[in-house]
Amino acid sequence: MIKGINNFTKTIGFIAIFITVMGTFVFLATYESNAEDITKSITIDGNDVDEFNRFKGFGAVSANNTSRLLVDYKEEHPEKYWEIMNQLFNKNTGAGLTHVKVELGGDVNSSSGTEPATMRYADEAANVLRGAGFEFAADAKSINPDITTEILRWGEPRFSWNGVANGDYENRYQWYKQTIDAVYDEYGFKLDYVGISQNERAINGNHKVEVDWLKYFTTEIKNEPNYATDYEHIKLVAADGYRDTQSISRVLLDNPDLIDEIDVISAHYDLNGSPELTQLQNKLKDEGKQTKEVWVSEGVAPMINARYRENMQPYYNGLGGTVGVVDVISRIISVYSWTGETQNPLHAVSFDFQPSVAAFYQGAQYNPKHLISAFDPWSGFYEKDAGIQGVRHVMNFVGYDDHTTPENERWLYVKGATFSDGSEGDGGVQADTSTHNYMTLKDPETSDYTTVFTNNTNDTRKYTINTENLDGKENAKVYVWETRGADEGQAYDANWFKNVNVITPENGEYEVQVEPYSIVTISTLDKQSEVEGFEYESDPIDLSEDTIMSLPYTDDFEYDEYSVDDNGRDYVARRGGTPRYTTDQIGAFEVVTEATKQVENGSSERTKLNIPDQAAHGNMLQQKMTPDIIGAEWSVWGGSDGSATNVNPNTILGDFRWVNYKVSYDFLLDTHTSEVSGRSNYALIGVRQVKAGSSDSAAPYNARVYVDGSYEILKFDSVVAQGTVNDFENTAWHNLAFEAKENVFTLYLDGEVIDTYTDDASAVMAGRVALGSGYYETLIDNLSIEPIEGYSYQSVKYDNAQGKVYDTEDEALNNADIWNPIGYVGDWDFIQAGYGHYNRTQMTTSSDYPVWNGITVEHTDTTTEQGTLNKVFYSGSWGSNSGNAWGNDGDSFEITFKGNEIRLFGEANSGNGTADVYLDGELVGEANYLNNSSVVKMVFSADNLEEKEHTLKVV
Repeated sequence: MIKGINNFTKTIGFIAIFITVMGTFVFLATYESNAEDITKSITIDGNDVDEFNRFKGFGAVSANNTSRLLVDYKEEHPEKYWEIMNQLFNKNTGAGLTHVKVELGGDVNSSSGTEPATMRYADEAANVLRGAGFEFAADAKSINPDITTEILRWGEPRFSWNGVANGDYENRYQWYKQTIDAVYDEYGFKLDYVGISQNERAINGNHKVEVDWLKYFTTEIKNEPNYATDYEHIKLVAADGYRDTQSISRVLLDNPDLIDEIDVISAHYDLNGSPELTQLQNKLKDEGKQTKEVWVSEGVAPMINARYRENMQPYYNGLGGTVGVVDVISRIISVYSWTGETQNPLHAVSFDFQPSVAAFYQGAQYNPKHLISAFDPWSGFYEKDAGIQGVRHVMNFVGYDDHTTPENERWLYVKGATFSDGSEGDGGVQADTSTHNYMTLKDPETSDYTTVFTNNTNDTRKYTINTENLDGKENAKVYVWETRGADEGQAYDANWFKNVNVITPENGEYEVQVEPYSIVTISTLDKQSEVEGFEYESDPIDLSEDTIMSLPYTDDFEYDEYSVDDNGRDYVARRGGTPRYTTDQIGAFEVVTEATKQVENGSSERTKLNIPDQAAHGNMLQQKMTPDIIGAEWSVWGGSDGSATNVNPNTILGDFRWVNYKVSYDFLLDTHTSEVSGRSNYALIGVRQVKAGSSDSAAPYNARVYVDGSYEILKFDSVVAQGTVNDFENTAWHNLAFEAKENVFTLYLDGEVIDTYTDDASAVMAGRVALGSGYYETLIDNLSIEPIEGYSYQSVKYDNAQGKVYDTEDEALNNADIWNPIGYVGDWDFIQAGYGHYNRTQMTTSSDYPVWNGITVEHTDTTTEQGTLNKVFYSGSWGSNSGNAWGNDGDSFEITFKGNEIRLFGEANSGNGTADVYLDGELVGEANYLNNSSVVKMVFSADNLEEKEHTLKVV
């Protein structure tokens, strides 16, 4: 296969080269448990504790735009917002997450959207009201004051990077310090930790750690006159490496002046330590010092909700399988103790979900993975999944550190009663490969204890528990809590977080059983008698509450209907200018109360800007990023440090189930900012956005008008209609409108039809709205999204897993479940797909029909000799792996074959393009690899050819 990795028109993407019809075959790895003896004896010895590591627990990452819609839930449905927050942070009836890490935003897309920078200029006061992260952390602490907080950067503001590029770290230092100060001034809490590195700059031992920056920060912060009162308590975290503890450990070993400055070593998606980490920890032990605390500071949250898994993977009971709830909860055990890494254990004491709540629109990169999904702020609808109850199995039965005391109240690991094995997967242990997974923790003051068992296999596990040296708790009552799948006829959540037994040990001994694909907690803590409503009550999701956002929808950005808060701030002020329901993908769209312009370059100082019809425009939406302040990209996975994206600002809003509608707004282009070559100045509307994209709009269909009056209609980034508006006045307000009516798209300017495009392929029929601009201070007002008379704007969207596989067609046709209406008959496979598929679910099957007696040519059937029969000859710079081959614009491949027909298959998606197809040297057509979602299909065919040798060339 050939995979395109850029956005050129001629990009060749995911081309499967076949000279036959082939089914899409899916090979799923299967495993068998390694358990030989499924009964095991465990001794919980209160003296057998880890003196160097104390349990911290599960935490949350608020980054990459993932919490953005929560600010709208808080405004529109505050009762739902606080339900969500308590589900996440209440330590008695919720997940009790113990830590919140907030992205220190840089106005760059750090994967699934942008986090706004707290400062965009060196002379700007830090504004922590922008975005959702700091308010999320503050509200979490209002529920549990013992929660700890942290900041970490991905990208960074341009003013900061410009100094760093020249070896001057002062601007970056001030950005950190002033943000730390602003968090306290605004929200009243002091940050506990500062992630001092760049997220995932260190990758797989590449030793990319900014040593000079670490030294600068640790030196300068101590020189602050208020260091003892305001900063000395802050602990530093490094280096948030991707499967990399060795890079930062080596830095600390080689730099004695830093070894005592870094308090926490953090890594992502890993079970393994490193020789360097082991050496560092042993050195500290030998010197009589405390070892470095280790965190998995970014880890996966559960993917695919239990109700979907129960439909399509009934053998996993809705909870087991890869990245299911049992798998993810087991990771807090495996990151501390895993038999696959005995020489250099990680011994991580925490695991932070990225994210804990998915409060960003479906189809965004890496969405969904969550404990709670919150995609619909207009209705307040949200869905809590089994992950919440899974986390409760751990966090509701352990202690937190009380910050008001000098003692550390965090619980101790009982080493001999903590164990995990199994084959390593992507940051965890593969399903059906382990024999045992359990973790025991002990209260350092009372000797109460808790053991958590996870069983992600089909075996029933039995344990004999022996207790000793527990200060009288050896024979204390043990409360047994279980989460498992539903029995026949039960609701899918009927058996979540249930108190299934109370055991009184005899002579410190008792037995416990753990069912397949389940979680069990045993604890001497009687939480049910202490906490009202502690046990979970079945509450299946009511999908009728997931209502489509009503049209018409208008926003004049005044928000007069909202009251002021307790600080006297109105809607715009308390949200830092964040508009309603939007999620920025690139750039920064904020509400302003008046038109202003910059006084001078490099300064945040602004002066009033006189605009036409000023009295008619109060609050307006403004794109805030200009070419001189485009953020420095998060380029650790490719690209160059400090690079500025070529993708232009865009934000999305609304319901992905909208079908036929017309979007319009008034716009005033920015003519006071000097236009930069290569940075176009325009206003844009996109329609039917359903998934992430890396272009000037994530929508598949877009229309824009440029400052010179030229216009374009685009489909998947390709211009399908264009022209020029005569006598276009770029200093005046105009009204831009773009209509999606079935497969016809019409562009309007000032109420007049400018152009239209008909998509014969009807590629995308539903989706949200996108608003876009160049990197200029475009003003937008009076947004309107209207239904079209005679056409429905509503649609129904079903997940692949909203159904089941039936034995017969009659059974499928007689299914009366309105929420799971799909019936599959035959040999179907369920796949946990990527974020481009709704809810990451996909059903696939294969077929031998239609029968074809041709020859199959794979992308790996290569030749270096042009003209070799039934082989692929590549020209240009190609890369490949077992699944794909990829090239750049202008690269080509050709196949010489003998026959009378050829069929070319490939994977089409929104990130690919088109390719010219030549047959025997003659241009005969185009292979189109564009589609809104990834799908393997025939992209070109030719038949009725003369029975002889032919050469197919794709460019």
